[in-house]
Amino acid sequence: MAAKMAIVEDSPKPGTRKRERIEMLERRPEEDWFIAKKTSKGATKWYIRFTITGLFPRLFGPFPTKRKALLFLDALHNTICDFWTQVDDVRDRYANEGEFENVNWGPIIEHPLATKGR
Repeated sequence: MAAKMAIVEDSPKPGTRKRERIEMLERRPEEDWFIAKKTSKGATKWYIRFTITGLFPRLFGPFPTKRKALLFLDALHNTICDFWTQVDDVRDRYANEGEFENVNWGPIIEHPLATKGR
């Protein structure tokens, strides 16, 4: 006799919300990413610093918690990744042409393990 298979659903307990996941960030948050400001009523609001090489840093917020600020940053990174092919097209206009110089690998990630020992 074959055993019955049960369908198990991965759902939160009744009355609880499913926690939004941070999926796009490659690094752990650093303290200098966050700016805390007190409101006139004494509540802390959070801003997140966003920097692009060549531009002044931008502060986005206010957010009620650091986690909400990170969820915003994660969503921002997801949006930025959506247009990498357009960035590649711009890079191709200015990149060197030659063997192994224009192989369209996209940006090279400077991971700390790859740059260790320089």
